[in-house]
Amino acid sequence: MPSVRILPSRLQLWGQVALWVIILAAPVARIPDSWPEGGPWAVFDVVAAVGSASILVWLLSGALVITADPNGLHRTILRGRRLIPWTEITEVRPAPGRPDRIVFRGEDGRTVVSGPMPDEREVDQLRTWHRAALEPARPGDAPDETGSEAQ
Repeated sequence: MPSVRILPSRLQLWGQVALWVIILAAPVARIPDSWPEGGPWAVFDVVAAVGSASILVWLLSGALVITADPNGLHRTILRGRRLIPWTEITEVRPAPGRPDRIVFRGEDGRTVVSGPMPDEREVDQLRTWHRAALEPARPGDAPDETGSEAQ
């Protein structure tokens, strides 16, 4: 069963890209001045430029994408790396007033994840995984001491 990708908003993605381009520009602009002298600042500028460029490439290759599978929602390190199990999600629905966005809410009603609405087949898959994870958690569905289902 393939996973469903929840993409970041365009504003979030391009805002982070712009931020890292600015961060990358500072050490790159200083390299020509610091390189002939050598020393620790030249090394710092090169390391900062390479690090900023690698984060920029990482962002553009999908570091902000959240994936969903039968286990739950998987966030990357830029969004607080962890697995959010479906049992911690209480609601999967379109955002209020924004039918083009999907919202996943937690137990306390806060938005855990939001993003552009996937296609209808993927939304159905998300709801199926969510329902399947919550069904055994309902009272009365747990097996009794003998291992048989409660009637």
